[in-house]
Amino acid sequence: MTACFWGFFAGSALASERGHHINADILGIIITNPRLRWWRRLIVLTIELVVTAAILYWGYLMLAEELAKYPIWKTTPALKIPYFAWRVSIFLGFFFMTVFAAAYLYAHIRGIEIDYGDDTDAEDMNKKKEAGQ
Repeated sequence: MTACFWGFFAGSALASERGHHINADILGIIITNPRLRWWRRLIVLTIELVVTAAILYWGYLMLAEELAKYPIWKTTPALKIPYFAWRVSIFLGFFFMTVFAAAYLYAHIRGIEIDYGDDTDAEDMNKKKEAGQ
């Protein structure tokens, strides 16, 4: 189970870095006005940063509670693996997701073009199809 937690949160941090995490935002395709697209992306990135920062804080509280109980850590029944081993993966996963969300928001505000996976444009998709990618 510990290895699964590490793999899951490493994958989620990587997906966050590449902008390929799952979302249900279809406004990025529907909105064609560049100014509205900019504002939509600003709002989405801000919400993403706030949510990941809140969960990161809760992850910190979880780790702090675990470290406070150091000599008598909770462990798994069979292998006696401390819960801290997988809880740190949760914290690190959300740490990196928060860092990437902050970096993308900063780049967006500064006007730096970044190929972000969720911000698909119908014209870009057609160009890629024509190029054979």
